[in-house]
Amino acid sequence: MSSNPKTTLPKKSLPYDLGFTLNHAKRVMGPVLLPEVEDQIRKIYRQTQRQLRRYGFAAKNHHHRTMRSREFILTTSFGYRIISVLHGYPKGKPFITFDEVKKLADQASPRHAPKEPVFLTQVTKSGGGKRSLTLFGAVARANQHLARDMILIARGISRFEFARKGRGREAMMDRIQNAVKKGGVRALGTLDVKDCFPSIASSAVEMAVPLSRRVIENSLHVKAGTPIDKHKNAEDISESAVHIGLPQGALTSPLVAGLVLEPCLDKVAAKLRCAHVDDVTLGDASKEKVQAQLDTLNAKDPARGYGVESLGGRWGWYENWLQRVREECEQNPLAYRTNP
Repeated sequence: MSSNPKTTLPKKSLPYDLGFTLNHAKRVMGPVLLPEVEDQIRKIYRQTQRQLRRYGFAAKNHHHRTMRSREFILTTSFGYRIISVLHGYPKGKPFITFDEVKKLADQASPRHAPKEPVFLTQVTKSGGGKRSLTLFGAVARANQHLARDMILIARGISRFEFARKGRGREAMMDRIQNAVKKGGVRALGTLDVKDCFPSIASSAVEMAVPLSRRVIENSLHVKAGTPIDKHKNAEDISESAVHIGLPQGALTSPLVAGLVLEPCLDKVAAKLRCAHVDDVTLGDASKEKVQAQLDTLNAKDPARGYGVESLGGRWGWYENWLQRVREECEQNPLAYRTNP
């Protein structure tokens, strides 16, 4: 029986197709699937993706009660947890059987924090320095993948975000080149958002994504009490840091960070606005205009000397930042004029 088109998004709205799921199944269980296993996966895919399309329809049409009901159906669906295990299973691991996939799915639930430990390590950044990285097991990654599917079909990715598989960086360069040729852009500037993932609180995530607080706390963040294993290069990092903001290394974090950053970039008046995770590129007619917009985005970097964070966590602005705002308003009065 076909689903009601009035309450369901079209198939093209799905984050991936059946072939993509079968490829992941072969990555997890081996290059040749037993016919009965492939038949089960095909059936599960059709059932779960229909429910995902219904959830997406409710979210896009702001049917909040229906959306919460559909969220509960998806997050408690054993079939969807099987699909999520196949997609989220860590790369490079030995093949497992379909029965083992089911055991992992039985442990997974975006509504509950997984019992498996997370692994904290450090990697060298391309520009120098170190970045903390949190690595997750198969159960947590399954939860994250299911949550990411729901975010993708309900919200999609940020309009400014180019951190995606395939031609992400190339598409960003095409956008920049087109803005230079036809959009009046004569100057470019970049900003690496300082401590982007750790600085994103649950309250900001709740405003950016349509998931319930319970799913956000248990799938998008690392809950207090989660066991933590450390690599020897991360022994000097406090375990409490893992619980701050979005974890660097979670499947959901780049998508969610982009959606949190989107309204900030919406308020920027630059002719060109692009982001690649926490790297923001702005373009405008002059270096001065670009720098003014970059200052606005990065105003709370203590190194800039525009303000300070008190012991209570409240930010206070210095007079030099208020003067910077006055100058910007005087130079661009039409951009900040309010309607009478």
